[in-house]
Amino acid sequence: MIAYIEGIIDEIFDDSIILKVGGFGISINVLTKSGNLYNLIGKRAVLYTSLVVKDGYPTIYGFVNSSQKTMFTFLTSVSGIGPKNAMAILDSLEISQIVNSITIGDSTMLNSVSGIGPKTAARIVLELKDKLDQFVGLHTEETFSDDVDIFSAMQGLGYSDREIRIAIRDTKFEDNLSFEDKIKTLLQKIAELN
Repeated sequence: MIAYIEGIIDEIFDDSIILKVGGFGISINVLTKSGNLYNLIGKRAVLYTSLVVKDGYPTIYGFVNSSQKTMFTFLTSVSGIGPKNAMAILDSLEISQIVNSITIGDSTMLNSVSGIGPKTAARIVLELKDKLDQFVGLHTEETFSDDVDIFSAMQGLGYSDREIRIAIRDTKFEDNLSFEDKIKTLLQKIAELN
């Protein structure tokens, strides 16, 4: 599986881009709200990717951060939710809104997305409610978005997913810690574990 692709943005379309990598032009479907990519034509970019094979046809979906990719993976794990519906949800709602809807058991916001009916929205809530806690290991509803940012920051520092998950699992954060202090605490925990 391809975790991410780094290359030069060659062309941009409504919902996809062509990324030039080693002499190849790779077509990658992206969120339409990734419009800030227009400023990057001819520049190097990294997209976190998910490869989906449907009817023998491979399609690559790309995201500007790992939290979008993770939520895409969660959404497509729900029965009846394909990549197009997952992309529509991610284009319409912020990750924090999706997480909040699921964790409080309210499918109304998900139902507001074009193509997502009440039964589908309810199924998303039902099937993902317990899975979201497993993302990082911090079990509070309001901190999921922070957890994603912390996880991404730690990845950016070169730590593996396994190291990060173990450190977070074994760390009890004090209330009202800043983002920077949480990172420092995790770095100390990883140093202790090694």
